[in-house]
Amino acid sequence: MTDFSQFAEQIIDKAQLLQETQSTFIIVDDNLNIRYINTKEVTQDTSFCVKPGDFLHCKNAMSSEHGCGTSQNCACCKLRNTVKHVFRTNTAANEEVVLSTDNNQKLVIQGNMTPFDFNGNHYVAILVLNRGEQVRAGIMDRIFFHDMLNLAGALNGLVEMMSDTPDPLLIGEVKKLTNQIVEELCQQRDLSHAEGGRLHLDLNETLLSDFLSYSQPLLTSLAETHERQISVECEADDQYIIYTDYKILHRVLLNMVKNAVEASASHEVVQIKVKTEGDMVVFSVHNSIAIPKEIQPEVFLYGISSKGTGHGLGTYSMKLFGENYLQGTVWFHSNETDGTTFYLRIPQRILELSK
Repeated sequence: MTDFSQFAEQIIDKAQLLQETQSTFIIVDDNLNIRYINTKEVTQDTSFCVKPGDFLHCKNAMSSEHGCGTSQNCACCKLRNTVKHVFRTNTAANEEVVLSTDNNQKLVIQGNMTPFDFNGNHYVAILVLNRGEQVRAGIMDRIFFHDMLNLAGALNGLVEMMSDTPDPLLIGEVKKLTNQIVEELCQQRDLSHAEGGRLHLDLNETLLSDFLSYSQPLLTSLAETHERQISVECEADDQYIIYTDYKILHRVLLNMVKNAVEASASHEVVQIKVKTEGDMVVFSVHNSIAIPKEIQPEVFLYGISSKGTGHGLGTYSMKLFGENYLQGTVWFHSNETDGTTFYLRIPQRILELSK
């Protein structure tokens, strides 16, 4: 193993790979065990045999008892499958891979994979470049600015109409559009802060019924914009109190409803249900359309959506806000018979963590 480590160091030094690309250099054997990593904090000895998903803190690997390659979602992992293809064909590959890490952050990596032999054994060298910020900027251009321009254009049209005919109905529509613009701006600000660990919660006691009254107008407006309807069913007592950041909670619920509205059929009723389970509160949002099976393992990844280009932030932010900040759990159930239901379970009283 010492000879192999020295060999790997010679490759790096000769090619000046790290200086030029600021990348991570990984070498794996044909069992996908990592045999070398350039990171100095990692011990390079014969006992070091984790796999790429373990090293990259892939959520599927971290949530599985035996790590990378053993989760039910690992079969469709683009990184693992591409490395296997390189071994099988003995040809180099270049693949962009999106992973969700164990702290619900997105990780977009560009993997340059090259096969080689050493002392009669087969290996693949992987040059890993984190492209997260670059990809995020592209998605922001497609999603955020596209949505904002549409809203601003609609608002401008209504204002021009009002200059000729001051109609109370038009004034109401202007207010709706203004609220949506403000909501979109707050969403992007909070998402940016959450990804950077800079989001601070504003915790307060509020009646669950008051929270629903606060959220429902914008949820209804969102549904009507897409020619959908919503129904809200709450099993909790009218005096049931929650202690949380109700604006961030609203943000998650809004994304759940937006996701359902965009995926549902025209004039469909999107069902929102709220119930209590001991000291937990569960929100669910249902629509009748199933998520394609090939998309389901990637639902919470950044920029991945069954609705195509211009989507994919909503489900990602549900997970980020709901689990990292509201101390809850976000998941979904989807099949052709039952349709799709997204769930958020949060504690009735969020724990105030020491700063």
